[in-house]
Amino acid sequence: GRPERVLFRAAPGRTVVRIETTDEGCGIAPEHIEKIFEPNFTTKRGGMGLGLAIVEGIVSAHRGTISVRSEAGKGTVFVIDLPASNAAQDFSGEDSERAEGTRHA
Repeated sequence: GRPERVLFRAAPGRTVVRIETTDEGCGIAPEHIEKIFEPNFTTKRGGMGLGLAIVEGIVSAHRGTISVRSEAGKGTVFVIDLPASNAAQDFSGEDSERAEGTRHA
């Protein structure tokens, strides 16, 4: 499989925490991009089409946003922005450096 990258960003004074996941897979077809957050929409054999609908619901419940960019043959990027809590804003310099990083899954 191709590597996936997940990036978390939270820094003192910022009002938003960003979670970004990137892959280098086949991408999402342009005709599907507007439907991917709809319940029961799937292009996968045996898929239920609930995963992204659930993610969007959770993000919305936390007053956040989710967006997607995709290019056929090159991959997909999902970006989730969530309001930062006071706890996230209280990171010391050392903690915020650890909170901002890349993890390969």
